[in-house]
Amino acid sequence: HTIYIVLAVLSILAIENPTQAQKSKKNKNSQGTAEHIKRESEYLFIEAQKYYTLEDYAKAVNLFLKCIELVPENSAVYYKLAQIAVNNSEIDKALGYALKALQYDDTNKYYYLITANIYTEKGDFDKAAEYYEQLVTRIAGTEEYFFELAAIYLYQERLDDALSTYQKAEEAFGVNEQTVFQKQKIYLQLNKLEEAIKNL
Repeated sequence: HTIYIVLAVLSILAIENPTQAQKSKKNKNSQGTAEHIKRESEYLFIEAQKYYTLEDYAKAVNLFLKCIELVPENSAVYYKLAQIAVNNSEIDKALGYALKALQYDDTNKYYYLITANIYTEKGDFDKAAEYYEQLVTRIAGTEEYFFELAAIYLYQERLDDALSTYQKAEEAFGVNEQTVFQKQKIYLQLNKLEEAIKNL
């Protein structure tokens, strides 16, 4: 009886093992496929970048779109598509691509910059300011963009916001002629004569 039991167990194992082998083969195949897709996408990106440099935007767009088909979450591709759309004056399309780039990677300062610039181009200064605010808050080393943000606030006549932004710029870079001059104008517009005198 013991022999029969051993034989039965061995026969079950023999049946199960091919299934496990098939599973591990599938896993290897899926890994191989993922690697192949990644390599193909990288190749297409390099080719697209080449045509972008040559200013053959139609071919570049075609190849960038193929990259997205392979790897839909590739933020760099959306950024390049946004740049091309801006160059072609397709502002709404550019905005869609720029927002997609930020959706997949919110740590890249250039994605914030292109988004803010597109909103400025559209005349939506509230949104432009919003993305500059996010940029200087979230990304280290972007203090230089306080000046762009302050300029937008000035254009919108958001004088208090502009003033505080110039003060942040001074904290980052020290007192300089540009910030002193702009703060002076704001103090006078706000009729804050004492502050204007102190500023001088």
